[in-house]
Amino acid sequence: MKNMKKTNKIVSEMNQKGLIDDVEDIEDMLQGYKSEIYNNSPLIVTIPITMANDATQFLSDDVVKIAIKHIEEKVMEQGKNYLIRIQGRDIPAIEKINERVHFILSLSKESILIQLTLDMMNQLASLPNSILLNPRVHPVIEVYLQKEKETPVMMALQHAFSKLRTIADLQVMVVLIMDPSSLPDLTNIMMLLRQEHALCRYIMFNVERSPLKVANQLKKMIGQPTSETVNDKEEQAVVDILPILKHIQKCTHHDIQVNDFMPASAGAVLTPFFKLLDSGDYPMMCSPLCAYATILVNTKRFSSTPISRLFDMDTLYHKLVPIIARFEQTSKLSMWSYLQLKYILKKAIRPNVHIPDVLSYINSKHPKKQAVTAKTLGNMQFFVIHTKMDVACVDIERRAYCSFCEMTNRGLKSSCLKCV
Repeated sequence: MKNMKKTNKIVSEMNQKGLIDDVEDIEDMLQGYKSEIYNNSPLIVTIPITMANDATQFLSDDVVKIAIKHIEEKVMEQGKNYLIRIQGRDIPAIEKINERVHFILSLSKESILIQLTLDMMNQLASLPNSILLNPRVHPVIEVYLQKEKETPVMMALQHAFSKLRTIADLQVMVVLIMDPSSLPDLTNIMMLLRQEHALCRYIMFNVERSPLKVANQLKKMIGQPTSETVNDKEEQAVVDILPILKHIQKCTHHDIQVNDFMPASAGAVLTPFFKLLDSGDYPMMCSPLCAYATILVNTKRFSSTPISRLFDMDTLYHKLVPIIARFEQTSKLSMWSYLQLKYILKKAIRPNVHIPDVLSYINSKHPKKQAVTAKTLGNMQFFVIHTKMDVACVDIERRAYCSFCEMTNRGLKSSCLKCV
């Protein structure tokens, strides 16, 4: 609410300066918002492969090349890696999508997320030259999950997993879209996703209010009568994340609890570990209001165990954040930084939890330890609850933190544009 008031204040100031007529989208509002976080390097960049107003008309090779070059110049000047996302769910030509992604792979060394519906992903997996055979391509399955329609979705996921499992070393992301006012029963779906930890590495719940709810909130904001079909008392300015976390806690029989989730901005503590693993330098900054996340650990001793049961994440975060900047300034960790990181990890281990020296495995050159590290990391699951921004809760400060961008004819723009 505080950030929304700040947004309204900025809009008011821009109106007084005669700038409001120039506002075409939320990006233009940022001209009136000065912050050092505005120029954050994006984590994920969506690249279009078809015309914006016609999904059957594919962009030419030259246009795609220009888009890639622009992104490289913008992102790489900050020395960061990023992920390319291809949104293909509305494009009715799976073979052409496959060809276009092959072309993009030849232009960029970055990994690619290909986002499709379940049916399209099954078709893609069946192609003899499927892009899914490339280790730099990671499929994103997107499904809408409605209350009392959970069983068909689960069966469809099981069918897709059986097909995708035949592709070696594939890492899948599942995006489940839910309405916060009518949450589905997640018991069986969560059980399935947690069992598929080797294949399904990333689970994201996109929480989106229905158009009726958004319209109702907008009417309240301008003092108009609201729809009789919507309970006014239930309507809030923003999506409340707590009931959703409690619902997940209930559906997992308290295996995953509310306190296991952290604001996604806590991902900043992963920076030094990416360095040690030589896995790239990815910007992990985002708004704490955007999402909440947890990591599920799967080893011989721990089965789908939230990482917060092994480490005191508050201690880890508050000890690491002050020294993160030092890690970002170097390509490798110094001996002093390594020892400091080792000390912090040791202090953050929960009482009565017995785990080996994590850094000795991550930094080891010994084949056996490297194999253990690879297996442990390969069986971790990243579980994210994302609350989508809509037109009734535009937050300019949250936008300034946004790590998701897309290439448009106006250059790189925040994916918050798609949220609203």
